[in-house]
Amino acid sequence: MAEEKIFNPTKYKNDFQKEKYDRLIINVPKGEKAFIQEYARIMKKSLNSYVVDLIHADIQSGESLNKYRDQILKQSDEQLFAAYGSHDEEARSEIEKYIEHKKQSNKE
Repeated sequence: MAEEKIFNPTKYKNDFQKEKYDRLIINVPKGEKAFIQEYARIMKKSLNSYVVDLIHADIQSGESLNKYRDQILKQSDEQLFAAYGSHDEEARSEIEKYIEHKKQSNKE
């Protein structure tokens, strides 16, 4: 007799998020989270969308990228692995993708 599969909404949600999203954890000084959450609520956004929007706005402004671009591009591949966790296979894979992208960009 075949086992009947029971839909587990929590497992479905967790699997979906794992497949579709990268997880980013940030730390703020004690007490600031409530302030940031309230500010996001006033802006009619979730905390997550508020933070993501800020990151995208900063990237689009180009200020951060222009400030650190040359420094990042000058780093050797070994420095990247050392700085960003070569012991973690997922991080190593992402760094390898970045290095390949960096090489392609330098050719153009």
